[in-house]
Amino acid sequence: MLRFTNWLFLGILFLVASCKPQLRNIESKNFSIDHTKQSDSLTTEWLKSYKDSMEKSMNISIAKTSIPLKSSRAKGIIEPEIQQNGNLARICSDYVLQSAREWSRNNSFPLPVFTVLNHNGFRNSISEGVITKGNIFEVMPFDNEIVLVQLSGKTVDSLFQYISSIGGSAVSGLSLEIDLNSKQYTDAIVGVNKFDSRQTYWMCTSDFLLQGGDGYIQFANAKKVIKTGILVRDALLMGFENEFQRSKQINPQLQPRIRYAK
Repeated sequence: MLRFTNWLFLGILFLVASCKPQLRNIESKNFSIDHTKQSDSLTTEWLKSYKDSMEKSMNISIAKTSIPLKSSRAKGIIEPEIQQNGNLARICSDYVLQSAREWSRNNSFPLPVFTVLNHNGFRNSISEGVITKGNIFEVMPFDNEIVLVQLSGKTVDSLFQYISSIGGSAVSGLSLEIDLNSKQYTDAIVGVNKFDSRQTYWMCTSDFLLQGGDGYIQFANAKKVIKTGILVRDALLMGFENEFQRSKQINPQLQPRIRYAK
């Protein structure tokens, strides 16, 4: 004997099978917004409380700078002046490298020697004065993650050649000299040592570049990749806050990590 649930199931199947699709005329209408109508008070109050809470969080002061921190975003080739004046990229690259090294020490992984990030990833500059949490979200609105990457010397050479071809990049722990005529690098210092293409190097970057973003396809040849779970933005927040607590000022010095020769 079939149980009641079985009968119910068969009945539903029968109803579905017996239903035939019907074509209907669909009419569309345009509705104008009437600003004279009162809004839903509960919804308005909820949105206001959320907005107030968000603004309060974003307006938290984390540091101060006595000079503007300039982004180096550029379309196409990065001009030497833009590269050298991009103090925001220099300091952000430092913070990412510091964060990656600290994570590596705590997790018993090899320390990355240098970092490479893309200028276009830093979406806004920071004006002179108070630096808020919201300012850092404007600089780095994406949830990009820091990754450790092991590269062969051959792949590092290809990476340096690509950086040279586009005129520069946001780097830390690395110094390159680029020939402006040939668009190739003529000298490279990794850490404190001259680059050796026979060696294997640990470095750090973002998962965006790891996936080939902005033309950085060299990372497809990585020997090893380790995800840290640290957002680039969080590394920046911590970096700005920690440096300000130590020195009471954010004032990155001019450091020509990318040099140019003619």
